[in-house]
This record gives sequence, C-alpha cells and structure tokens, in this order.
Amino acid sequence: MRHRKINLIEKNLKENHDGVTLNFRGAVVEKKRGYFVSISNISGKRLSLLITKTLTIQKTAFKYTKNLYLGGWNDGNKYFLDLTLFVEEKEKAEYLGRLFNQQAIFNINKKECVFL
Repeated sequence: MRHRKINLIEKNLKENHDGVTLNFRGAVVEKKRGYFVSISNISGKRLSLLITKTLTIQKTAFKYTKNLYLGGWNDGNKYFLDLTLFVEEKEKAEYLGRLFNQQAIFNINKKECVFL
C-alpha cells in the first residue's frame, strides 16, 4: 500500500512540473478559491526519498492537522515537496506565510503567487 501511494505521488509530481497540490493518498486536490501556504521547505533530486521524508514529517508532527496537503513542483534540477495548508482568508494566509518564512503564497482562484 505504501509503495502504491509513493508511486502515485511521484507520478503526479512528474506530470505536473509547474506545480500540483495532492492529498496524502496521492490524488490531485481541486479547490476553487482560497490560498495554499507552504509550512515546510523540502527539496532534493531523489524524488522517492523526498516523498518518504515529507510523509514521515506529516505522520509524526501533523497527523491530525486539517486542510494539510502536499504541494510540489520541479524547477528542472530538483523537486520541491512541501507540507501545504489550505486557508480561505488572504490575511490569514499572508500571516502564516510570513510565520513560516515563505516568499509567497498561492492564490487558487487567480492561479498565481502572491509575494510577501
């Protein structure tokens, strides 16, 4: 079961180079409005190791956190996979982004980054 989940996450990340948000079963998350805010900064070239590391952090530190997803993208050289919160209000998303030292949050409706 664990290998299937990791394989599905890896497949969806490879198919969506510009970015994708996934649930912890590996399925793509579709939201119409609100914001995604990364609360971690995890990157690397070995995608399977990156996925395992991120899932371990989620399971040990954030097991019961609601509205938590995987946000991932590829910059050509390496993959980024973050634990990502879904937040409805812009002010709260900006506050959390700054709290977690993020450069930007993602506006779902406009499909664009909001730089902090």
